[in-house]
Amino acid sequence: MRQIGCFPFLLGVCLLAALAAPASTRASGQEGKELVIRLPAEINPSKVTILCGQYGYGLALGPITTKRGVYEYSQKLSEKTTSVKVLVYCAGYKMVAAEIAAKDISPKKPFAPRLERVAMIPLTVRLADSKGKPLAGEKVSVVQGLFEMEFFGYYDGMVFPVTVATVVTDANGEFSAEVPSLLDDPYFVKWNRPPGFGIHLAERERRSEHGGYDLVNGFIAAQRSYPQPLTVTLVYRGRISGHVHESYLSRHGIKAPMGPLQGDTYLVSFMAYSRPRRSGSGRGVGKDGSFSISLAPGAYDLTLEVRDEDKGFTEKRIPIQQDFVLSEGEDKAIELE
Repeated sequence: MRQIGCFPFLLGVCLLAALAAPASTRASGQEGKELVIRLPAEINPSKVTILCGQYGYGLALGPITTKRGVYEYSQKLSEKTTSVKVLVYCAGYKMVAAEIAAKDISPKKPFAPRLERVAMIPLTVRLADSKGKPLAGEKVSVVQGLFEMEFFGYYDGMVFPVTVATVVTDANGEFSAEVPSLLDDPYFVKWNRPPGFGIHLAERERRSEHGGYDLVNGFIAAQRSYPQPLTVTLVYRGRISGHVHESYLSRHGIKAPMGPLQGDTYLVSFMAYSRPRRSGSGRGVGKDGSFSISLAPGAYDLTLEVRDEDKGFTEKRIPIQQDFVLSEGEDKAIELE
């Protein structure tokens, strides 16, 4: 496990999976301290998410892989570990969050989380396309993010998802599932992020139709009860692609060529800012001047952003077009000559 420095100026964190084996398969004579985690017998361990963060010389963070029928797991500690934070979560139960000093960790004193049930709430969703046609036979995953970043104290990076239910839509594009009452779990209501559930369509994600899609209302905020049914709309993205020619850059005062991030070259990005919110999406322009970006249908302000790698900042923004309209599933080509 790699050590990760946690300083105020840290802009990101690299998350590495901790190599942890079930206690029943640990090699004998293993050196160093281990935190042993013992799960209660009434749950299915394969449905449990366990995350461990080690503190001492920075932060090392990773998940422990669980499997059906194995109730005891171990986490080997670094020699520099001073404490371990643990999250144990199973959908339908309250989150267990604990911090244990390294001096108090011993295989003879396993950490045995007490899992308390929460109510399960019925949820019915109707999945349709942008024209209102129901999407039947779709394999849907209802997922939940754990918001572990606040607990472990890092700034950005991976949010570990938990699958709450896997279902298939019926002829009316509807599915029903039960989701845990997150508002009854102190862990999820204490943070500033609203708890809730996301809808994922695994089969469509693999097919990548039309350059991708978005699910309008695809995040369902946690509630005490849900209107029946909720409607989630699938909207296909459009695509903007094309080329930026060096003559175009030259006319706008950019004399050096585009290229890799080294010596007397410029890093050029094609940017699309949505109107009216002004949130931006972008893609780097290749050495040959090509670019391609998939976007939700709507109106955008298009811009080239040119970064001088020697100076280390964005030197110039070149407006391309305002109120550029992209329709659902549309492919548009732009040549900047």
